[in-house]
Amino acid sequence: MKRYVLVIIIIITSFALIGSVIIQIYWVKKGYNLKEELFDSSVNIALKTVVNEIINYENNEIPDRYKRESIPCEENKSVIHRIKPALLDSLVQSQMKGLDIHSDYVYGVYDADNKTFVLGKYQGYTQKVKNSRYQASFSCVKDRKKYNLAIYFTDRESLILDELLSWAILSLIFVLVLIIGFYFSANSMLKQKKLSEMKNDFVNNMTHEFKTPISTISLTGEMLLNDRVLKDSDKAKRYTRIILDENNRLKKQVEQVLQIAVIDRGEFKLKQQEVNMHDILQSQANTFEAIVNERGGMIQQQLEAEDTVITGDRTHLENIIANLIDNAIKYSTEIPHLRIETTNKNSGIVVSVHDNGIGISSENKNQIFKNLYRVPTGNVHNVKGFGLGLYYVKKMVEAHGGNITLESELGKGSSFYIYLPTKKQDYEKQ
Repeated sequence: MKRYVLVIIIIITSFALIGSVIIQIYWVKKGYNLKEELFDSSVNIALKTVVNEIINYENNEIPDRYKRESIPCEENKSVIHRIKPALLDSLVQSQMKGLDIHSDYVYGVYDADNKTFVLGKYQGYTQKVKNSRYQASFSCVKDRKKYNLAIYFTDRESLILDELLSWAILSLIFVLVLIIGFYFSANSMLKQKKLSEMKNDFVNNMTHEFKTPISTISLTGEMLLNDRVLKDSDKAKRYTRIILDENNRLKKQVEQVLQIAVIDRGEFKLKQQEVNMHDILQSQANTFEAIVNERGGMIQQQLEAEDTVITGDRTHLENIIANLIDNAIKYSTEIPHLRIETTNKNSGIVVSVHDNGIGISSENKNQIFKNLYRVPTGNVHNVKGFGLGLYYVKKMVEAHGGNITLESELGKGSSFYIYLPTKKQDYEKQ
């Protein structure tokens, strides 16, 4: 799948997901509005029911248990003045329980003209009760005054949301699952696309790397078949040496690829022995010294560590150092100047390889140790390799119980720091 097609799919899916979220939010809001209307209607009906039940006592005898003893039964006194507050409280509670509301409300009956309260439990909320949206009028009482029964809910929103809350939370969970699932799917698709590109680059690069020694061997072999060359022993030896060198080069490349395959499967096993890291460093420095000198550079060694013997696999340790030195040389655009240092720290040895190369950006530093990853080299076109070296280095350092870190800045070179424990340990197969 081409990259632009993948991007279009992600964009379209993103719009669809955003649309689904908006619709979900719309229906939740719509449900809240409907619930709000139902709540308001139910409360107003409940208040009117309370008012009607109290008015019924206007023309009927008020039971003794609901009569106020302090106020005589006079003709000009309305039922509101003649009933006990307990009756109103009982009626209001009964209606609120019917609506499944057990608290979070205050109420009162007040004179609509002078705004004074006659009955109720309204302490601390007098103004809010008077201004409440929930009002019912006592329009059929004997007093000519107008009385209103009002109720105020101290947490109206939570009462309305109470039934919707579980659905809203469930809806939110589904939306989050969709968003997280989409994120991971898109991220996985992009990673797979990037990995596919890296593998294609690896195959193309590997084909090119293999073709060079194969072509050289083929051409040199044809030269050896020439009678004139066979008669010249010096030429024959030189061509034979070229074939052997190219064969060894091809062998190393194949081994490198096979080693990474073994590491990925976790099937490698270290051949443990005591190894002096200074010996390895000096040996590898000598190996690459000729290449560096050809370019007018130098390899400086500052081996100051005193405890230098570790338990590990000599071959892999040599490969680790060789990879770092080789990278330092390959990514140097000017005269290569390498510095290899050692110090002791935390019961281990720290080996650092510094170069004056092109450096690595902060973005690439986070990717540098990944399999098949190669740092873009800009105008440097002579850098060869499969993108396996630093991945191999990191895996082998960790297999020896150590760790590797990188400090680098574009145009200012790079410094790799390897820590390896010097105390003898038994390492399990990784």
